[in-house]
Amino acid sequence: MLRSTRSSAASKRGTVSSARMTLGADLGKIFGGIGQGNRIGSFKSEASPVKAKASGMRDGDKLGILFLNLGGPEKLDEVEDFLFNLFNDEDIIRLPNALKPLQGFIARGIAARRAPGSREAYESIGGGSPIVKLTEEQGDNLEKELKKIGIDAKVYIGMRYWYPFTEEATDQILSDGVNRLVIIPLYPQYSISTTGSSIRLLDQVDEEGWE
Repeated sequence: MLRSTRSSAASKRGTVSSARMTLGADLGKIFGGIGQGNRIGSFKSEASPVKAKASGMRDGDKLGILFLNLGGPEKLDEVEDFLFNLFNDEDIIRLPNALKPLQGFIARGIAARRAPGSREAYESIGGGSPIVKLTEEQGDNLEKELKKIGIDAKVYIGMRYWYPFTEEATDQILSDGVNRLVIIPLYPQYSISTTGSSIRLLDQVDEEGWE
């Protein structure tokens, strides 16, 4: 899959061994009652318990919010490579085990055939996908609203099939020393090929050495 190489932050994982990816953070505890009962992935400190504030945050907590979405080419000459990443995902095209070594070859063929029509579609909306810009605006607005209620948080953007890739976001999260993480998929609906694929990728990052 075409994507950037893992950043140097990956080599810093040893410095954050006190943080680990867990399920079971309560969104209501972090945001003071908003979304009670929603269960999400988070970093959870293994240090001694510290008394939480009314917002659910503790002294020393560093909150990150990870937006997950599909991604999209910002320029017309990126369309085919974006489509390759899309069709090279085994959650999009599932091949029998015997044919899995051909996944990349098949994905490249489909991407090449689909690219001309997709370029025309992107050209009709300005020459590229607005998804990154819109997601950045969402993140900026969320940070500002949280700050109004006394919560300092940084929003990270992880796109599944184009820049900024999810792996880049997780590297930055680790580098920044985040110890509480709220994961928010921005897909309009759940399916195994949207939210499911992004969560599977996060699981892979975890297995490769999230801790």
